[in-house]
Parts: sequence; C-alpha cells; structure tokens
Amino acid sequence: MQSQTSLTTNIDDNGYELSAHAALIASGRIAIPTDLPPDRLQPLLDEVHRLRRQRLVQFLALAIAKNLATEHMEK
Repeated sequence: MQSQTSLTTNIDDNGYELSAHAALIASGRIAIPTDLPPDRLQPLLDEVHRLRRQRLVQFLALAIAKNLATEHMEK
C-alpha cells in the first residue's frame, strides 16, 4: 500500500482520482489527508460522506429486506 503522503499528492481535480481516494478513505483503507488545501479537501470529504451515507442506506435496506423475508417465511 502507498503511504498517505504519496496518495495525497496524487489527488488532483480529476473526478476519477477524487472518487478513488474517497472510496479508500470511506472504506477505512487510508486516513483522511491532512495536508490538502481546503479547496481540495472539501470535495474529497463531501465524496467520502456521500459514499458512507450510501453504504449505510444499503446496509439498512438489506437488513429490513431480510427482516421482512424472515417474517414472511414464519407465517
């Protein structure tokens, strides 16, 4: 795995790079970089927030679906 420094210096305005780094941060594979300027850090944090929220919604939807399926099978 690359060090945090090399990852943060590779983040540019390219949406793919931003999304890729946000996915790594959202999954806990790398830490949030502390050396980015605010105008580059905020879009990254926004994407991390979006990905984590999406993961939480999917988790809850799956849990509800399993619960409903279990209740339906018991009847």
